Amino acid sequence: MSRPLAALALALALAAGAPRALAAQATRADSAAMLLDAARRLEAQGQRAASQAVLTQLLERWADTPAGMEAARMIAQRPAPTEGSGRFRLLAWSTIYGAWLGIAVPAMAGAESSTPYGVGLLLGGPAGLVLANAYARAVRPTAGQTDAIIFGSQWGSWQGLGWLLATTSDVGDRTPFTALVLGGVGGLVAGHVVASSLHPTAGQTSFVSHAADWGTWYGIVAAVLTDAEDDAALGTILVAGDVGLLAGALGAPRDVSAGRVWLTSAIGIAGAAAGFGIDLLVKPDEDKIILLIPALTSAVGLVYGWHVTDDLDLRRRPAGAPGSAGAGALLRLENGRVRLGAPDVLPTLVKVAQGPRRPIYRPALAVPLLRATF
Repeated sequence: MSRPLAALALALALAAGAPRALAAQATRADSAAMLLDAARRLEAQGQRAASQAVLTQLLERWADTPAGMEAARMIAQRPAPTEGSGRFRLLAWSTIYGAWLGIAVPAMAGAESSTPYGVGLLLGGPAGLVLANAYARAVRPTAGQTDAIIFGSQWGSWQGLGWLLATTSDVGDRTPFTALVLGGVGGLVAGHVVASSLHPTAGQTSFVSHAADWGTWYGIVAAVLTDAEDDAALGTILVAGDVGLLAGALGAPRDVSAGRVWLTSAIGIAGAAAGFGIDLLVKPDEDKIILLIPALTSAVGLVYGWHVTDDLDLRRRPAGAPGSAGAGALLRLENGRVRLGAPDVLPTLVKVAQGPRRPIYRPALAVPLLRATF
């Protein structure tokens, strides 16, 4: 059991006291007051996560009691959680990218002997690590800012090489490396500008990068359906990816989580896989139909995935805030809509025996699997 859950169980025990004492104090206000006292004890012991969990459940179950109102005040006064640091991710990626530049830069310069490549491999990785460490110490990037920088470099490399191949018929040995280096470094600079000016979250950066990837996929579909060939097909794919990136940048919700984006994309990929499965069963004759089916099923998967995973973001909002999910369950049925969510761990009382005068209860944890409202 993790420390927050263990502490939460301890909080329930502290709040509940002996089973007979629980039975004697059966009012909602008294139960809420005991949980509030347990949350304060956990806070004093440094168990902030467990204290937050107790306060949240107290507010959701007994918000109209004096203790519930105090819990709402305590939650409102707590600072919003800050996004984690992206320093180590930036260091790891920069080391690898520095090693790549150690090979790409000599190739871009047309080096023919092995010496420049050896020097590049020897110095590229350490140089990338040192520069990234200095940058991280000065800027202290968040995870979202780091992801923006990394994605900018990766997307810039792909765009640089792609547009070179789409617009140039005679590509020499050096020009692909030139396009990769200039595109990657240019994208890195653009990513830094976006990260420092817009301060994107990790969820927003994931939303944009996945939108660009899905735009590229539908660009491939469009190229096949329109019978585009060679340079025209590659240009269609590149433009579609850029359109997806722009749409993602304009439409990314501020509170979207990276987990929701990844899960939505996973469901979209599952939809595409189902479409290819249909192809194998139906065996259509036309190539366009073969690709159109997974294109449609992946779109259905994306829409459905985004729809059923909204609880993953709703439950991250403070309890009682507008749009918060309240008590979460693995599956929720509301107004005829089925939603997939992450279940909350709820404190509860379980009847274990019937005493001489009243039932005997013990504290327990409940994990809701289904919540339905009609």
